[in-house]
Amino acid sequence: MRITRDEADAVEESDLSARDKAEKLIEFATSDEYELVDDVNPRSLLVAASEYLGYAGAFDRQEEVLAMADAAAGVSAIHPDVVRVGAALSRGLDPAPYADRYRKSGHITPLSAHYMGDLYDEAGEPLAAERWLNIGIRALEHLDPDMVDTGTWDLLLISRRNLRARLGRPMDGYDEEAEAADAHFAIDSDDLGA
Repeated sequence: MRITRDEADAVEESDLSARDKAEKLIEFATSDEYELVDDVNPRSLLVAASEYLGYAGAFDRQEEVLAMADAAAGVSAIHPDVVRVGAALSRGLDPAPYADRYRKSGHITPLSAHYMGDLYDEAGEPLAAERWLNIGIRALEHLDPDMVDTGTWDLLLISRRNLRARLGRPMDGYDEEAEAADAHFAIDSDDLGA
């Protein structure tokens, strides 16, 4: 059976429990009876499954699946170590070994850095969150110097600006760009009747 992004999304959007969603995604990633097509690959499915296992509180199984993701073929928008950071923060454990390993990996993606910022912010660590949002901006500037991916750029800028405002930081050039992005979104929302 062919597994497209639609089939994978259908599992994630289903009424299954978090644990059952995870196990179905793991089955897609590991069973020979499935052919993964489009942008669906074992690594992305296993990372998604590991997040659901975390939601279910199945942390031992989560780490087992993250180890599988580390070795799996393909790419994932979210790095396995970012999921490990989230699990550590949610359990009151030290996330630094995973965060440091990811930071030093040379494979930082802007979306993973944004997710890392969100995780630290939700855990009440705004300085670490700000650091990761800055890392995400620098990564995107390096990976996409022509700023073709405006959605990710705006996401990082607006998240960083909002966090810096809560911290009482003065506006800088990136924050001014975030203001322009916010204004653009307001115009788009007005056009849609929102």
